[in-house]
Amino acid sequence: MRFLKDKIARAAEIKRLRLEKQGAPLSPQESPFKALKEGSLFSLKQLKKSDPKSPPKKTPCENIIKNYGRALTNFALSPLAVPYLTTILPKSGSNRTAFLSFIRKKKKSANCIRKLREMFPSGVNQGTPNYAEKLAFQELCVVFIKSFCVNWLWNSKIDDKTTHLAYRFKILRRIKNPDHFTYLKDFRFETK
Repeated sequence: MRFLKDKIARAAEIKRLRLEKQGAPLSPQESPFKALKEGSLFSLKQLKKSDPKSPPKKTPCENIIKNYGRALTNFALSPLAVPYLTTILPKSGSNRTAFLSFIRKKKKSANCIRKLREMFPSGVNQGTPNYAEKLAFQELCVVFIKSFCVNWLWNSKIDDKTTHLAYRFKILRRIKNPDHFTYLKDFRFETK
């Protein structure tokens, strides 16, 4: 229903713009369907929405870390992770209650690179009390990225699915080596 309403609104906007170009006044009784049947309208792709008051467009990779961080912590707390945790937790030297409490504490703050990087083990924090939970979370994240990521992505409300999919392996490399998890985008230097 939403798509039909959008299409009708776009058609009415096209008709209004065309009539403004011709200088004819638009009567409120005219139906946008009549203009569509005439076939005299130009393509909907030619209609550009240029509103100077609209906010600037977001870059496609602005929320990638936030979305992946949310997905990783939700997966760690879900029942899907239980079979993997039974093998991962004994290897890392942790128990399930400590792991779940660690993830619950960090779940809300896993929305940027710095906070997500703090959830992974590194050479610096090897003696910290949550090091075993960080090791387990790292292994669980690798399982999620390799096995569950594509299914999560295509069944989510995310708009830029292909962009998120393209960054999947970059995030996997940074999860495996969290010391180098400082940025996500590739830097391109422009020469003048």
